[in-house]
Amino acid sequence: MTGAFVGDAGEALRTLLAASRVGSGAPPGGAGIGVGSGAPPGGAGIGAGSGAPLSGAGIGAGSGAPPGGAARSYSPVQRSERQAPAARSRARLGPSFVIGTLARLLPPDAIVVDEAISSSLLVRDVIPYRRAGSYFAAASGGLGFGIASAAGIQLARPDRPVVAILGDGASMYGIQALWTAASRRIPAKYLVLENGQYVILKAYAQAFHPGTIAKIPGLDLPDLDIVAIARGMGMPAERVTSPDQVEPALARALATEGPCLVAVTVDRAVPALFRAFRHAPRLE
Repeated sequence: MTGAFVGDAGEALRTLLAASRVGSGAPPGGAGIGVGSGAPPGGAGIGAGSGAPLSGAGIGAGSGAPPGGAARSYSPVQRSERQAPAARSRARLGPSFVIGTLARLLPPDAIVVDEAISSSLLVRDVIPYRRAGSYFAAASGGLGFGIASAAGIQLARPDRPVVAILGDGASMYGIQALWTAASRRIPAKYLVLENGQYVILKAYAQAFHPGTIAKIPGLDLPDLDIVAIARGMGMPAERVTSPDQVEPALARALATEGPCLVAVTVDRAVPALFRAFRHAPRLE
């Protein structure tokens, strides 16, 4: 995918991205916007920041960047989570333990669809992406694309395994697509990180409106049973509630010929995802 500047688009995008405080998905040296990794060679793209053309890295659906192609940017808490001893993450069944276990089991040609939201930086960093077109994520803050996207990508790439990593809250925005995958026998695999809440919204409130989480309605998801929903739509599904169950369950899922879902009940702690942005200078 090649990059190009059109008129003053580069400066406009730099201003827009600066105002938006974009900091987690930008390629080295600046910010970029990519549209799809599946574009044929020579496909058009728009880049802003360092002036370098896009090479599959940046902010966009399906950036698919191989190792070294995507930038890493973490808050202090996320950096601590990534560097935490494996035993600690395992003991509390943290997202890093679950994603790290999946990373060890994934075949080299696997495609990952990321709608983990509050754990997305872990998904980008912990899993090695060895081939272009291996990572797909939304280009904005919208929810609900993950389940259907995994099915569609699997149809487009039947030669490669597709695994979607989802939050339980995000899953509910497009949960009906499980029926499509099940009824059409589309062999995408779904890993749902269940924390029973909208962690990303709680983290935002915690950072910018301290003390308000308990006052905000609709952030918790009590009695939500993703496994029962999946089974009700004809998809094999199982729930994991202890560290010892994680690897066997994921291995079974990856070995399954058809579609299936694994829901892992993870730690409910709300990480300080936006700490790095609290004191970021505003563009006047």
